[in-house]
Amino acid sequence: FSTTRSDQGLKQFMPIEPLESIASKDFVIKKNNQKVCGHLSSLIIPKSNDILYIGTLDQHIIYTLTKLLILCFCIIAFSFCVALMSVFIYTKALGRRIEILRTATHQASIGNYNIIETFEGEDELTDTFRDIKQMIQTVQQTEAKIYEEQLRKQQYENQQREMEFKL
Repeated sequence: FSTTRSDQGLKQFMPIEPLESIASKDFVIKKNNQKVCGHLSSLIIPKSNDILYIGTLDQHIIYTLTKLLILCFCIIAFSFCVALMSVFIYTKALGRRIEILRTATHQASIGNYNIIETFEGEDELTDTFRDIKQMIQTVQQTEAKIYEEQLRKQQYENQQREMEFKL
């Protein structure tokens, strides 16, 4: 029997081997110069020495599987590219933020306290930048106190000299 009218009544091209111990088998054959996938099942007919073989062929399964495999590879490649680009963008943004933090720290170390006012983000780098800003404010306040103290000392010395001149 065949589902294709032109094949009815003809001997079917199936790799039929004795399958008494095996109930089914998958195979790939060449039919009309084209690879075809198939499945063969055997059924021992009770009270008889005959075996019934049921075979199915799918001429389009290899094409469908190839398309599916290509689609899977494309999805994997796309996912890999998206992940790679995300890592690249994140690394570049993080590097830029670290460079801003490094520049601000360097400026503060050489006495230039005019650094940027804001640092975007809500992470450890932002906390570190806030700590640097607080340290700079503390250093500026300490320097202002030292300067005021030096002025007072200079004023006392000036007053002392004036008194000595008057004496």
